[in-house]
Amino acid sequence: MIRKTIQPVAMITILIVLVGACRKQWTATEMDMANYGWTLFESGSYLESYEWFLNSIQEDSTYQDGYNGLGWALGKLQQTANSVTYFRQGLDLEPDPFLTTNVPREIIAGLCFIENAEGKDSLAIQWGDSLLAQLSTELEGGTWVFSHDTTINHLDVRVTVAMSNYAVGNFESSLTHVQTILAEINPTAPVWTTDVSTVEGRQALASKIEELQVYLASP
Repeated sequence: MIRKTIQPVAMITILIVLVGACRKQWTATEMDMANYGWTLFESGSYLESYEWFLNSIQEDSTYQDGYNGLGWALGKLQQTANSVTYFRQGLDLEPDPFLTTNVPREIIAGLCFIENAEGKDSLAIQWGDSLLAQLSTELEGGTWVFSHDTTINHLDVRVTVAMSNYAVGNFESSLTHVQTILAEINPTAPVWTTDVSTVEGRQALASKIEELQVYLASP
Protein backbone atom coordinates (compact mmCIF):
# COMPACT_ATOMS: atom_id res chain seq x y z
CA MET A 1 0.00 0.00 0.00
CA ILE A 2 1.33 3.41 -0.98
CA ARG A 3 1.19 6.06 1.81
CA LYS A 4 1.06 9.67 0.81
CA THR A 5 2.92 12.02 3.10
CA ILE A 6 2.32 15.73 3.66
CA GLN A 7 5.21 17.80 2.50
CA PRO A 8 6.79 20.17 5.08
CA VAL A 9 5.65 23.31 3.26
CA ALA A 10 2.06 22.09 3.13
CA MET A 11 2.19 21.18 6.85
CA ILE A 12 3.38 24.68 7.77
CA THR A 13 0.54 26.21 5.74
CA ILE A 14 -2.05 24.07 7.51
CA LEU A 15 -0.68 25.00 10.94
CA ILE A 16 -0.78 28.71 10.13
CA VAL A 17 -4.42 28.43 9.05
CA LEU A 18 -5.40 26.46 12.18
CA VAL A 19 -3.60 28.81 14.57
CA GLY A 20 -5.12 31.84 12.87
CA ALA A 21 -8.59 30.34 13.19
CA CYS A 22 -8.11 29.73 16.90
CA ARG A 23 -6.85 33.23 17.66
CA LYS A 24 -9.87 35.36 16.88
CA GLN A 25 -9.54 38.84 18.31
CA TRP A 26 -12.05 39.90 20.96
CA THR A 27 -12.75 43.54 21.62
CA ALA A 28 -14.87 44.78 24.51
CA THR A 29 -18.07 46.47 23.37
CA GLU A 30 -19.80 49.43 25.00
CA MET A 31 -22.20 46.93 26.61
CA ASP A 32 -19.30 44.86 28.01
CA MET A 33 -17.74 47.99 29.49
CA ALA A 34 -21.01 49.17 31.03
CA ASN A 35 -21.75 45.71 32.42
CA TYR A 36 -18.36 45.65 34.13
CA GLY A 37 -19.07 49.17 35.39
CA TRP A 38 -22.25 47.87 37.01
CA THR A 39 -20.33 44.96 38.57
CA LEU A 40 -17.99 47.50 40.18
CA PHE A 41 -20.92 49.73 41.16
CA GLU A 42 -22.66 46.85 42.91
CA SER A 43 -19.47 46.13 44.87
CA GLY A 44 -19.30 49.76 46.04
CA SER A 45 -16.34 50.72 43.80
CA TYR A 46 -18.02 53.86 42.49
CA LEU A 47 -14.95 55.70 41.16
CA GLU A 48 -13.78 52.65 39.23
CA SER A 49 -17.30 52.05 37.93
CA TYR A 50 -17.45 55.66 36.75
CA GLU A 51 -14.32 55.10 34.67
CA TRP A 52 -15.79 52.04 32.96
CA PHE A 53 -19.06 53.81 32.22
CA LEU A 54 -17.05 56.66 30.73
CA ASN A 55 -15.19 54.14 28.56
CA SER A 56 -18.55 52.78 27.48
CA ILE A 57 -19.87 56.07 26.11
CA GLN A 58 -16.51 56.87 24.55
CA GLU A 59 -16.86 53.60 22.65
CA ASP A 60 -20.44 54.49 21.65
CA SER A 61 -21.73 57.96 22.45
CA THR A 62 -25.34 56.79 21.95
CA TYR A 63 -25.24 53.94 24.50
CA GLN A 64 -27.93 54.95 26.99
CA ASP A 65 -27.02 52.58 29.82
CA GLY A 66 -23.51 54.06 29.94
CA TYR A 67 -25.03 57.46 30.76
CA ASN A 68 -27.34 55.80 33.27
CA GLY A 69 -24.31 54.29 35.01
CA LEU A 70 -22.44 57.59 34.98
CA GLY A 71 -25.39 59.34 36.60
CA TRP A 72 -25.72 56.78 39.40
CA ALA A 73 -21.96 56.47 40.00
CA LEU A 74 -21.50 60.26 40.18
CA GLY A 75 -24.50 60.50 42.48
CA LYS A 76 -22.81 58.05 44.83
CA LEU A 77 -19.64 60.15 44.58
CA GLN A 78 -21.74 63.23 45.49
CA GLN A 79 -20.96 64.96 42.21
CA THR A 80 -24.61 65.84 41.76
CA ALA A 81 -24.34 68.47 39.02
CA ASN A 82 -22.38 66.15 36.75
CA SER A 83 -24.77 63.33 37.62
CA VAL A 84 -27.73 65.39 36.38
CA THR A 85 -25.88 66.25 33.17
CA TYR A 86 -25.26 62.60 32.26
CA PHE A 87 -28.76 61.52 33.28
CA ARG A 88 -30.33 64.18 31.06
CA GLN A 89 -28.09 63.33 28.13
CA GLY A 90 -28.94 59.65 28.50
CA LEU A 91 -32.67 60.24 28.69
CA ASP A 92 -32.62 61.74 25.19
CA LEU A 93 -31.12 58.55 23.71
CA GLU A 94 -32.79 55.40 22.47
CA PRO A 95 -32.66 52.33 24.76
CA ASP A 96 -30.64 49.32 23.65
CA PRO A 97 -33.19 46.75 22.34
CA PHE A 98 -31.05 43.91 23.68
CA LEU A 99 -31.31 45.08 27.31
CA THR A 100 -34.18 43.79 29.44
CA THR A 101 -33.67 46.58 32.00
CA ASN A 102 -35.92 49.61 31.62
CA VAL A 103 -33.07 52.10 31.52
CA PRO A 104 -35.20 55.26 31.07
CA ARG A 105 -37.00 54.50 34.33
CA GLU A 106 -33.72 54.07 36.17
CA ILE A 107 -32.60 57.44 34.81
CA ILE A 108 -35.84 59.15 35.85
CA ALA A 109 -35.60 57.69 39.36
CA GLY A 110 -31.98 58.84 39.54
CA LEU A 111 -32.99 62.35 38.51
CA CYS A 112 -35.65 62.43 41.22
CA PHE A 113 -33.10 61.53 43.89
CA ILE A 114 -30.37 63.85 42.58
CA GLU A 115 -32.59 66.91 42.11
CA ASN A 116 -33.87 66.41 45.66
CA ALA A 117 -30.28 66.18 46.92
CA GLU A 118 -29.48 69.42 45.10
CA GLY A 119 -32.42 71.15 46.76
CA LYS A 120 -34.30 71.48 43.45
CA ASP A 121 -37.53 70.15 44.88
CA SER A 122 -39.86 71.19 42.07
CA LEU A 123 -37.76 69.21 39.60
CA ALA A 124 -37.56 66.25 41.99
CA ILE A 125 -41.37 66.26 42.16
CA GLN A 126 -41.68 66.39 38.37
CA TRP A 127 -39.34 63.43 37.85
CA GLY A 128 -40.81 61.40 40.69
CA ASP A 129 -44.40 62.04 39.62
CA SER A 130 -43.45 61.09 36.05
CA LEU A 131 -42.13 57.69 37.15
CA LEU A 132 -45.01 57.01 39.53
CA ALA A 133 -47.52 57.92 36.81
CA GLN A 134 -45.89 55.41 34.45
CA LEU A 135 -45.98 52.70 37.10
CA SER A 136 -49.62 53.33 37.98
CA THR A 137 -50.71 52.17 34.51
CA GLU A 138 -49.13 48.74 34.85
CA LEU A 139 -50.62 45.46 36.00
CA GLU A 140 -48.04 44.75 38.70
CA GLY A 141 -49.47 47.52 40.82
CA GLY A 142 -46.99 50.29 40.18
CA THR A 143 -43.78 48.71 41.45
CA TRP A 144 -40.21 49.46 40.43
CA VAL A 145 -36.87 48.14 41.71
CA PHE A 146 -33.44 49.46 40.75
CA SER A 147 -31.82 46.55 38.93
CA HIS A 148 -28.36 47.21 40.41
CA ASP A 149 -29.45 47.69 44.05
CA THR A 150 -32.68 45.96 44.99
CA THR A 151 -32.90 47.91 48.27
CA ILE A 152 -33.91 50.95 46.16
CA ASN A 153 -37.44 50.88 44.81
CA HIS A 154 -40.56 52.91 44.04
CA LEU A 155 -41.20 53.56 47.74
CA ASP A 156 -37.89 55.41 47.94
CA VAL A 157 -39.02 57.50 44.98
CA ARG A 158 -42.33 58.19 46.68
CA VAL A 159 -40.81 59.22 50.01
CA THR A 160 -38.43 61.52 48.13
CA VAL A 161 -41.41 63.11 46.38
CA ALA A 162 -43.16 63.42 49.76
CA MET A 163 -40.12 65.20 51.17
CA SER A 164 -39.85 67.57 48.20
CA ASN A 165 -43.56 68.36 48.35
CA TYR A 166 -43.14 69.17 52.02
CA ALA A 167 -40.17 71.43 51.22
CA VAL A 168 -42.20 73.51 48.74
CA GLY A 169 -45.24 73.70 51.01
CA ASN A 170 -47.45 71.11 49.28
CA PHE A 171 -48.36 69.51 52.59
CA GLU A 172 -51.50 67.73 51.40
CA SER A 173 -49.63 66.09 48.52
CA SER A 174 -46.85 65.14 50.89
CA LEU A 175 -49.36 63.55 53.26
CA THR A 176 -50.97 61.58 50.43
CA HIS A 177 -47.63 60.07 49.43
CA VAL A 178 -46.88 59.15 53.04
CA GLN A 179 -50.27 57.47 53.40
CA THR A 180 -49.70 55.53 50.16
CA ILE A 181 -46.33 54.26 51.43
CA LEU A 182 -47.76 53.22 54.78
CA ALA A 183 -50.67 51.41 53.11
CA GLU A 184 -48.27 49.40 50.95
CA ILE A 185 -46.04 48.54 53.89
CA ASN A 186 -48.99 47.42 56.01
CA PRO A 187 -52.32 47.24 54.14
CA THR A 188 -54.29 46.23 57.25
CA ALA A 189 -53.15 49.13 59.46
CA PRO A 190 -55.46 52.08 60.11
CA VAL A 191 -54.91 55.06 57.84
CA TRP A 192 -52.35 57.38 59.38
CA THR A 193 -53.24 61.06 59.15
CA THR A 194 -52.51 64.44 60.63
CA ASP A 195 -53.89 67.95 60.25
CA VAL A 196 -51.36 69.63 57.99
CA SER A 197 -53.09 72.98 58.35
CA THR A 198 -51.53 73.25 61.81
CA VAL A 199 -47.91 73.64 62.87
CA GLU A 200 -48.21 70.53 65.02
CA GLY A 201 -49.63 68.52 62.13
CA ARG A 202 -46.81 69.57 59.82
CA GLN A 203 -44.25 68.65 62.44
CA ALA A 204 -45.89 65.22 62.76
CA LEU A 205 -45.74 64.82 58.98
CA ALA A 206 -42.05 65.79 58.89
CA SER A 207 -41.33 63.23 61.62
CA LYS A 208 -43.21 60.52 59.73
CA ILE A 209 -41.26 61.25 56.51
CA GLU A 210 -37.99 60.97 58.42
CA GLU A 211 -39.17 57.75 60.04
CA LEU A 212 -40.03 56.27 56.65
CA GLN A 213 -36.67 57.28 55.20
CA VAL A 214 -34.88 55.43 57.97
CA TYR A 215 -37.19 52.40 57.59
CA LEU A 216 -36.74 52.21 53.81
CA ALA A 217 -32.96 52.63 54.07
CA SER A 218 -32.65 49.71 56.47
CA PRO A 219 -31.71 46.27 55.03
